[in-house]
Amino acid sequence: MMYDEQMRIAAAEAQGWSGPWRFGSTHLHGTPPGAEKPVTDWTDDKHVPEKVDALVHRLCNQIDALAAGIEAVRAVMNESRGVSELHQNGLIATWEELEENGRYEEWLFPFNLAERVLPND
Repeated sequence: MMYDEQMRIAAAEAQGWSGPWRFGSTHLHGTPPGAEKPVTDWTDDKHVPEKVDALVHRLCNQIDALAAGIEAVRAVMNESRGVSELHQNGLIATWEELEENGRYEEWLFPFNLAERVLPND
């Protein structure tokens, strides 16, 4: 996943690490802060601190899972007209009236906001 790799590199750079980068089986390898020249020997002592790298990796996985859920709901919405019996009046509440700028936008406003903040890979 490109997004995950980009975020892990950005977190490492924020800590003063620099490339060249190599993704190992569990670590991101790079050049430590203050090194005189770029690392090319990729030994275990040349990896970004595991605590931060693991946190960023876990957060990226959570974002990917949430994005998949949001995309699945949008797919259902694209294949249907709305929600039957939502207002308990026998009518279908259309997606247009439930989404942002609709008559009942409060129902799906958080969903629409989530769609806007999803990262673009």
